[in-house]
Amino acid sequence: MRLMTSEHPKDALVSDLLLRMAAFAEQGDICGVQQCITDAWNGNVLPKLASAPGCERSFEALTRYPAGLADSELVLILADLGRLPESIWSSGGWGAEIANRLLTNRVPVSFLYGDAKQRTRTAKVVRASGAPIGGVALARAAVEEKRGEEARREWVSALVCSERLSRAFEFLGSAVAETGTVGDARSDRVQRLLRVLHSAMASLDIDVDDDICEGVSRFIRHAHACPKEGQYGPSALAAEALFDVASQLLRHRYRLGAEATFFATVAQVSRWLPGGGWRRLTRSSPGLQRLRKALIEGLLLLLERGRPDRDMVAAHALLCPSHEVAREELRQAEESARDVSPELREWLVTGGASTAKAATFVLDETDDLSIAMALISADQLLNRAVEDTGMVNDLRFRAPVHVDTITALFSSARELADRVTALAGRRQLSLFGCPGDVVEFSPHAYRLPDDAPLTRRVKIVAPGVEKSGRAASKVVVPALVASVA
Repeated sequence: MRLMTSEHPKDALVSDLLLRMAAFAEQGDICGVQQCITDAWNGNVLPKLASAPGCERSFEALTRYPAGLADSELVLILADLGRLPESIWSSGGWGAEIANRLLTNRVPVSFLYGDAKQRTRTAKVVRASGAPIGGVALARAAVEEKRGEEARREWVSALVCSERLSRAFEFLGSAVAETGTVGDARSDRVQRLLRVLHSAMASLDIDVDDDICEGVSRFIRHAHACPKEGQYGPSALAAEALFDVASQLLRHRYRLGAEATFFATVAQVSRWLPGGGWRRLTRSSPGLQRLRKALIEGLLLLLERGRPDRDMVAAHALLCPSHEVAREELRQAEESARDVSPELREWLVTGGASTAKAATFVLDETDDLSIAMALISADQLLNRAVEDTGMVNDLRFRAPVHVDTITALFSSARELADRVTALAGRRQLSLFGCPGDVVEFSPHAYRLPDDAPLTRRVKIVAPGVEKSGRAASKVVVPALVASVA
């Protein structure tokens, strides 16, 4: 071993460790490389060792032996990379590139090696590497994790960042089913998995895709724990965790709040609590009460737009302990529905039974909607005509034949806009929202394109139409907006 001088003892230690690491790496001696990393950690020189070019070359040498490595050796190499400074193994660092090479050549059957801290470091390095190991492997690693919740969170975060969210739910459900556990053991595993998923969704910018209901449905089916009759404690906790995840989905994709399929899918969790377990949970669950409140808000939004949805009422009943409770909650909702017509109030109170009057109201609302759309079109036509008239002076010399045509079109557009505006005024309809203005987003007043991310502030692209009422105005056509970063 090289002698350490009193002037630079840490530099001497780093030099010695680099020489040893290089020799071990060339021989494919994984344990030797790991011991050097441990010695550097104990000697408080790991950052200095990691910044030396020789350290990178030693780990590169290990990439030549992936086929000959045992799963445990490969996983612990990744864990050792995770002991290096984050700048080394984070995205763009040489450690992430080496991890990518190791995992591209071979994916371990299991990542369940080392202690909880080592598995957390492994998960962080795998996530940062961006290696295409697939959703199945990531989901299995998350589900198999024992008590390392931080490691589980890293695996789940890697999964939802690399796969569509609906597919992530499917992979997690299949991984739970493959564990072979049943009863309380499975319920406990599902609960911990969902808690971590909820935390990851709250901290990440996640896109909720159109197939999310199908993905959640498959997860519920695969995660069914088959509890013993009357022993519903662990299953109830797992269900409560699912309700929290469902609420998080609503925050990421507010449109789900007006989709009966979403709430009916959540109600499928009742299979986790057969017999009287589901009824007891619907009476006491705070998460389920929040979901019912969100459902009623979505139902009222549909009613305000003249779109009574009996499927929403049916989904609400599935989430209630009894029909009496469901009817009482709808009655309470009716009291707050100030902008809803008397006909739709009755429809709401009767739980969607009075369909004839509701249908008549929808026809009336369709007239308002048609006039509102005509008002928007006339406004757009007039704005376009105004833009065209700006070219008149230029065309007067280059193409005078077009001047009269543009002038006539402008006059026609203005006359049409005036007539439509007058007709709309007789029904208390008017435009709102000035294009270019940045406003606070409201799902009642503004509409984002389906592929646009939901942001707190949005920019108005096209105006909407509202109808004036005695108590308050009601939005007939939401204004089109764009997300503001």
